Amino acid sequence: MIAVLTVLSFQRNKIWQNDSLLWQDTVRKSPDKARANNNYGVTLSNLPQALFYYNRAIERDPAFAEAYGNRGVFYEKYGNFTEAISDFTRAIELNPDFEKAYYDRGIVFAKQGKLPQAVIDYTKAIRLDPQDPSAYTDRGLAYAKQGRFAKAFADFIQVIKIDPKSEVAYNNLGIVYAFQGEFPLAVFNFDRAIAINPKYAESYWNRAIAYDHLRKYDMAWKDVRQVRGLGFAVNPQFIVILRKDSGRKE
Repeated sequence: MIAVLTVLSFQRNKIWQNDSLLWQDTVRKSPDKARANNNYGVTLSNLPQALFYYNRAIERDPAFAEAYGNRGVFYEKYGNFTEAISDFTRAIELNPDFEKAYYDRGIVFAKQGKLPQAVIDYTKAIRLDPQDPSAYTDRGLAYAKQGRFAKAFADFIQVIKIDPKSEVAYNNLGIVYAFQGEFPLAVFNFDRAIAINPKYAESYWNRAIAYDHLRKYDMAWKDVRQVRGLGFAVNPQFIVILRKDSGRKE
């Protein structure tokens, strides 16, 4: 079942979006304004240049918690986890109610394999914003990786209560059921995810694995073809297993 867990889909960081040209013009006219530099950095968040504007925002206002948070996201994106945690921690020190900083620090802890710490930060984020599906999703993932499936199940159910059209939540519920050997319920939830998003390759892939365990090999091969048809590669190790189990190449 390792192949199932590796295709968990996550809600990623919540990053504020702004109009690039607007903030570029604002920075040009008022280069010393911390918020303008921070917001322009956000519009460049996928580019290395964003760091320059986050740094300048912090230089102009060393107590600007949001700038530390955004710079932390930048560092996390480029794999600088030590710097990211430092910035998220500083943002929290400046603003103890900064929900997003707790959430993003949890993301980094999870990437480092520090799952108990990640759970603590996700829980703090949830307390500050109980309607945030991202924190429940990632806390559920952290619980699942620790084998705490009942807690993972509860978090994914909560996501569905907040967002009944969350294909990610149904997909994750299917994974929890699959890990517990309840493959018919796993298929049911993968079906729900696909009904919401017919192009959701992860759920076709997960369902193929569940069908293999249920010895429904024709259905498993059909889902493998669907994944390929959506333009995604398939795990060759599972294909070897499916060929052996089904007694045919495809």
